[in-house]
Amino acid sequence: MAGKHQLNFTVIIPSYNYAQFIEMAIRSVINQAYKAREIIVIDDGSTDDTRAVIKTLQDKSTGHNICYYCQENRGVSAARNLGYQKSLGAYVMFLDADDKLLPNAFEHFNLAISSNKEAEMIFGGYRAISYSGKVRNRQPEKLALNRLHNAAKLFGGDMVGLRPSSTILKRSVMEELKFSEKVHVDEDTMFFSHVFANYNCVSIPEILVEMLQHSGSLRENYQRIVETGVQGVDELFDSLPDLPDLNALKQHVLLKRYLKIGRKACICHEYKVAVQNYVQAFRLKPSSIFSWKHFPRLIKSLILQAL
Repeated sequence: MAGKHQLNFTVIIPSYNYAQFIEMAIRSVINQAYKAREIIVIDDGSTDDTRAVIKTLQDKSTGHNICYYCQENRGVSAARNLGYQKSLGAYVMFLDADDKLLPNAFEHFNLAISSNKEAEMIFGGYRAISYSGKVRNRQPEKLALNRLHNAAKLFGGDMVGLRPSSTILKRSVMEELKFSEKVHVDEDTMFFSHVFANYNCVSIPEILVEMLQHSGSLRENYQRIVETGVQGVDELFDSLPDLPDLNALKQHVLLKRYLKIGRKACICHEYKVAVQNYVQAFRLKPSSIFSWKHFPRLIKSLILQAL
């Protein structure tokens, strides 16, 4: 293991009460054909055994630079920003604690960097494993030459394949841009839309990471979504450069947010919240709720909210 060629990569892993997953995430980095300069774990105030798990891995993996920092619970954006502050790598990637890199991820990133010297962000595809065990490979689409067009597609929820865990950034990007600590849902969308609008970005077709959906991620994600609601949308759009039809795009993002909250609330049996958000979506665009994804959930929520 010590003989591996080292890449100037920093892998930052934010974690909150994911002790049962984080060893998998770290080992997926250790098991790459290339060695990362450092693996930085930011414990976002966990109350489980995260610290003990990391200590054991540090003791067993002395050939790898595994760093552990703990902060009070401030959210994933603050954890990622702290990880960057502690980092030294020329390239930075943010791996979620319940995701794992596929074996050749570093090799694909290294080849893409060699072929795209001017690229400031490179991202590949991901493999999603649903609660039922269904596997889907999501390959990113080829980006348009127009940076603002790419940012607009991401804002509107129309871009496939972009996830933090399958993305690598030049250090210079993080020197100028940080994850917003005011927004607690879709903060990835906000950050990466800014990257699209202002930096040279490249997508590659390879599947680089495996993402496991589980009950803990569903409930946590739902709670964050409901707590945030549509807050942060103004901040998202106020910080963008002028785009054609910006207001229409903003309404589209609001619509997507209401539909997302409605769907997640129904899945989590919060039927009153689901109805409230589906009503807001209907007011923005009546036809939006008449789809296979939303209409059955609206009917179910209307029936069950009073029970």
